[in-house]
Amino acid sequence: MCSKGSLESDFAKHGLRCVMAIALAPYGVQTTKKEVKVPADLVGVKLRSAGGIWNDVIESIQGTPVVKTAAEYFESIQRGVVDGSVTPINAILAFKVEPLMKYAVDVQLGQFAFDLAINEKVWQTLPQMCRKL
Repeated sequence: MCSKGSLESDFAKHGLRCVMAIALAPYGVQTTKKEVKVPADLVGVKLRSAGGIWNDVIESIQGTPVVKTAAEYFESIQRGVVDGSVTPINAILAFKVEPLMKYAVDVQLGQFAFDLAINEKVWQTLPQMCRKL
């Protein structure tokens, strides 16, 4: 569900209705060969990044970001293109890379949140049973 209050009014101001808000689990570091106990253990470790701000995050923890899409995630780990990943821990299950990862550190590097919205005029044309949120 979407929160009530200022977020709701911000959507309305732009002619939108929030249908769903999602927050992913906190991002951590998972590695294939090297156990990470202290930040210095990440120096030069090639970590899969989704790009953008995540490159900055990986560089701030002294890792080396390697941008790979979600579609390239499994193969880049399997082939050793990257030594690990910065991702929510549940993503290693979703992308089936759990057998390839030997170590995980819950360092809570941030989260990603997003909303699903619909044009308010389109929302109003939906049958009433579809608009029960």
